[in-house]
Amino acid sequence: MENDRIKNYLDQILSRQGGSQKNELFPLIDRWRKILNSIPSLVKRSPWRHCRIGDLKNGVVTVETDHPAWMQILLWEEEKLLLAIKTHVPELSVVAIRFRTNKSGEAFVAADFEIPTAEKQDLSPEEERAKQEMIRKLEEMIRKTPQ
Repeated sequence: MENDRIKNYLDQILSRQGGSQKNELFPLIDRWRKILNSIPSLVKRSPWRHCRIGDLKNGVVTVETDHPAWMQILLWEEEKLLLAIKTHVPELSVVAIRFRTNKSGEAFVAADFEIPTAEKQDLSPEEERAKQEMIRKLEEMIRKTPQ
């Protein structure tokens, strides 16, 4: 059953890919959970249950989420996530991440913005606490939202 689910997922992704990009997704998909686990602030939230690799084109990885709040959580950790991808799958030469949200039964809604390249400043302890509180509230929203 699990193998069928994985095969269907890979078939779905690969059917959207063209040419030489097909084989490039395998190491990324294979290491995705390990990549997410390498970011301490994400591990306890089990993000692999809520996001997946959707595409890879021109060095830009598209990450699909099952709820807008998950997209926001990943956006907060975008820099760390990009670094983890570059570390775990250096052969792909990934330069950016794009995020989009999927609602069951509906087409994906793609983000309409360029990912900024400016460096983010470290958060103060107070800002980090506020961020963690916001994440907690977003997670509560996710649990309350009918899926």
